[in-house]
Amino acid sequence: MNDIDIVREAEEDLQREKLENLWRQYGHYVVMAIVLVVIGTGIVTFYDYWTTKQNQEATVALEEAYASKDTAPLEELLPELPKRHQLVANLMIAGKAFNDNEDDKANAFLEKAAQNNSGDPYLRDMATLYYGVTLLRKDDVQAADVEDALKPLLSDKDNLWHGHAKLYMAITQANIAKDYDSAIQSLEDIKNAKTVMPEIAQIAVSLQDLYTYRASRAEEK
Repeated sequence: MNDIDIVREAEEDLQREKLENLWRQYGHYVVMAIVLVVIGTGIVTFYDYWTTKQNQEATVALEEAYASKDTAPLEELLPELPKRHQLVANLMIAGKAFNDNEDDKANAFLEKAAQNNSGDPYLRDMATLYYGVTLLRKDDVQAADVEDALKPLLSDKDNLWHGHAKLYMAITQANIAKDYDSAIQSLEDIKNAKTVMPEIAQIAVSLQDLYTYRASRAEEK
């Protein structure tokens, strides 16, 4: 069951007697499925975009290194690349590490990519988003850590990734900080934004209903 299916089911089953069971069964997967879908589709597909740009020699070297099953060739190539190509290499290494369940390694290289100001801004901001999102997989992560990682996107309402960052901030506020009021407000901001993708706005509506209900239950206890 993917993230959209779970959220849609949550919306359909917003009857008070059903929602508690739904959350107990799928609450964790609502969070992690969204995270995994975004990371899985983004890091794997961005290379097609990149290969249409920049100088051919570095791109060919990246392609050959990326063909390896592990990250060693990419890591060896990394110091020899121009700074803008290093951003791509860092994303590639992070993607491979993530697929191999090496979360700490993936986070480290995503952070490097997010800090690379010489590369394509689109890819840098994508790396910033993924770095913040992957922090949600850490057992000991604090809400402030995620907010700090996403801050460049959260503060820029015109950024392509702003709505995505807001969504994950809301998930962080609700599931890590247990601050449903802040999460609901973040989701309200998404619904009112003019540049947010319709799919993100749809998820925001469904999660807002869910968090509103969870907030009311928390007040009753």
